Amino acid sequence: MLNFKNKKLCILLPTFLVAELCLWFVILFCPHSALGLSISCFSAVALAFVFALCFIKKDTGVLLLISGLLFTVCADIFLVLPQDLQYKQQVAGMIFFSVTQLVYFAYLFWKTESKKIYPKKQSLSLNFYLYCATIKENMCIRGQQV
Repeated sequence: MLNFKNKKLCILLPTFLVAELCLWFVILFCPHSALGLSISCFSAVALAFVFALCFIKKDTGVLLLISGLLFTVCADIFLVLPQDLQYKQQVAGMIFFSVTQLVYFAYLFWKTESKKIYPKKQSLSLNFYLYCATIKENMCIRGQQV
């Protein structure tokens, strides 16, 4: 449950949501070159990572999610930003992306096992979000609009 008594959250969350909404609008509806699409996709992921860093605390779940976002940013550096994707870049990016998936799996496993919360609405919505993020990632890698 979000604590809206936290002033930092009340300021940063709407700012983050508006920025992400603007980026998604640019990605979906604005005509741009392949480089522009790559930069827009990378910016959306990097912004999520920076936002998550604002709320870092010594909690296993938070640290796992931030680690997942960090590895996603690293994977995007190799997979999304280069215009002429070389084999070595693709291998490095896929290694980072595989680590990303393992970290998200560890988070979901920790969430369900440590709290004995078996798939409910929250877990299902998180799974759906991660699935959509993976699809978006794959389409951005191929240079297609989502």
